[in-house]
Amino acid sequence: PFTLFKDPAQKARVGEILHHLIEVIRTLSRLVAPFLPETATELRTLLGLEERNAGQPAPWGKYFAFNHKVRGPKVLFPRIELPTDE
Repeated sequence: PFTLFKDPAQKARVGEILHHLIEVIRTLSRLVAPFLPETATELRTLLGLEERNAGQPAPWGKYFAFNHKVRGPKVLFPRIELPTDE
């Protein structure tokens, strides 16, 4: 999408790609919920989903309205720094 974004004729395609991306993340948040409940909740929060409807299934491409706003990025799994042997 970053290359396509530079071409004004491809803006609609970029929107379509990003829409599919947030649909994938929404679906992943449902799939990981039994194993990583806090992470699933954080994903839904970052996607700007209402908590009461967040776990509900929805047809692909129908959950997010046009111009839906997501929140900024956040590190969900911080890097674990191992001690170096010097």
